Amino acid sequence: MEYETPYASLLKERKHPYGDFISTAKFLTVLTAILLCFFIFFTQILVGVTVFGSSMKPTLETGDYLFVCTLSQPRHGDIVVVPNSRTGEDSYLIKRVIGLPGDIIYAENGRLYRKDSECDEFVLIEENYLGEPWVKKNSIEPVLVAEGCVFVMGDNRNDSLDSRDLGQFEIKKMLGVVTDWS
Repeated sequence: MEYETPYASLLKERKHPYGDFISTAKFLTVLTAILLCFFIFFTQILVGVTVFGSSMKPTLETGDYLFVCTLSQPRHGDIVVVPNSRTGEDSYLIKRVIGLPGDIIYAENGRLYRKDSECDEFVLIEENYLGEPWVKKNSIEPVLVAEGCVFVMGDNRNDSLDSRDLGQFEIKKMLGVVTDWS
């Protein structure tokens, strides 16, 4: 005969008839909430993109996988993902931010200059990320970056479809900013 402690009999008396079902339901609810948070985070906030093309060489190569934060605001030098206005909303370009709203951009003989909205004179932009000399389309007439827009260019200036061809891109239509740890 099995001896039952007073504590064990008390637990049996207080045990809810559907206790196992309720416990399982709570577990599944928490698991669903966690999976939903991951789904939202990795499809709406932190989006993965794959690089195709040579316009960002040598910084990015075809096949590189990047994470894009959709909540970040662009800064000078950031790499961003913008919609390709030539092919539609389902196609994106990966480019570097050269100018922000209020900046004036111009280039002469492959040297890029920017006058920030806070400065009185143009400053040569140091571009250590360029892999080869910029010889094609290497001059740009002064351009004022409109409010709510960015001026972007590929790191491979000799083979890049960017703001020189497509104009400025609206910040609100950008997919986002590539994370530093991509």
